[in-house]
Amino acid sequence: MKARMLGPVLGFGLVLATAAYADPLRDRQPIEVAVVNGQVVVAEDQAVTLPTEGALVWRLTVSGYEFPDTGIVIASEGRHRCGVIDKGRGFRCVKLKHVSGAKYKYTVNVVVSGSGKPLPALDPFILDH
Repeated sequence: MKARMLGPVLGFGLVLATAAYADPLRDRQPIEVAVVNGQVVVAEDQAVTLPTEGALVWRLTVSGYEFPDTGIVIASEGRHRCGVIDKGRGFRCVKLKHVSGAKYKYTVNVVVSGSGKPLPALDPFILDH
């Protein structure tokens, strides 16, 4: 291999090795979701997330309810990938991109366990800090 190519090749290898051993981003502290008098309530009207956090997690704090497949819908133009966790007791949205200062409206959908009857949706916000 020519000497002038060796430097970039080794540098690229170092970048790959560093990325492989980098600490994974941790999930943000879960956002508590409750149902009070038939209404969905979240503990935070505006969930603040940091660049060091890799995903947002919502947890139901009451029994008899669950998240459907569309439990959390974030209006973020593809910047989050979301899905049900813990058999409907939780919902997790992985941040595909963190944009400091961006504010996203999101919808919380909860249904009655067994019947699937939806409760009125709630529309709080997420702020990338």
